[in-house]
Amino acid sequence: AGRPWNTNKIYALSWTTSLIFVPWAWPHHLYMDFVQAPWLQLFGEASTYIATIPSAVVTIFGALLLVYRSNMRWRIGSVFFMAGLLGWLVGGIAAMLDATIPFNDVLHNTLWVPAHLHTYLLGGVVLFVIGFASYFVGEKAPPRAIVKVWEWLFFVGLVGFLLMFYAGGIDGVPRREATPPTPGPQLAAIATGFVVILLLGMTALLAWSAGGFIALFPLADAAGPNAAEARAFTPTTTTVAPRRTTRSISPSPQRQLRSRTW
Repeated sequence: AGRPWNTNKIYALSWTTSLIFVPWAWPHHLYMDFVQAPWLQLFGEASTYIATIPSAVVTIFGALLLVYRSNMRWRIGSVFFMAGLLGWLVGGIAAMLDATIPFNDVLHNTLWVPAHLHTYLLGGVVLFVIGFASYFVGEKAPPRAIVKVWEWLFFVGLVGFLLMFYAGGIDGVPRREATPPTPGPQLAAIATGFVVILLLGMTALLAWSAGGFIALFPLADAAGPNAAEARAFTPTTTTVAPRRTTRSISPSPQRQLRSRTW
C-alpha cells in the first residue's frame, strides 16, 4: 500500500493487553469440567472477550486502514495476505462463540471446535505464508488467467471444506469419532471433494513458490559436477577504457624570472 506502519502508545497498550489476557483465557476449554470453579468459568469468558478487542482494533482495522484508498496494486501476495486476515477474523469469531458459555453448552466437543481451528490456521496462517512467499520471490507469477484459476481452486475448496465442519458442529456431530452419527459421514464425503479441489490449487501455488525460491539460490553444479571448474577456467574478455592523462605545463623561464623580480 506504500504506507508506513507506525507504532504508538495505543499499539503498545493493545498488544500488552493481549499478552496479559490471552494466557488467562484457558478456562473456556474446561466449561464442561465439573471440577472447575464457577468464578473461573466467568473469568475465562471475560478474558477471551477482552483479549479480542486489541486484536480487532490493531490488527484488523489497522490493516484495513493501510489499504483504504491507497490505490495499491493487487497481486498474489496482497490478495493472500488480506484473505488470510479474513480467515483469521472468521476463525476468531467462531472461537469467541465457542468460548461463550451458553453456546458452549451446545457446541462443546462437536465439529465446531476443529472448524474454528482450521479456519484461522488453514484459512489464516497458511495464506499468510503463501502471501509472504509470493512477495519474497518477487511476484514472478505466470499469466494472470492461470493465477486466477489457482486462486479460485484454493478458495472454493477451502470455503467448502470449512463449511462442512461448521455444519457438522451446528448439527451436533461429535468430533474424534471413528463412525460419527448422521449427518457426519455425508458431510465428510462432501468435504473430501472440496479437499481435492483445495489441494489442486494449493499444490500449484506451493510449486510456484518453491520454484521461485530455487531460482533465488541457483546451485553451483546445476550444469554438471564440473561446471564450477569449467567456469573458473573460461577465458573472459574485458574492455579497458582508455586512460585519460593530463599534461602539466611548466611556466616559461621568462615568466619565472618576472615572478622573482616582483
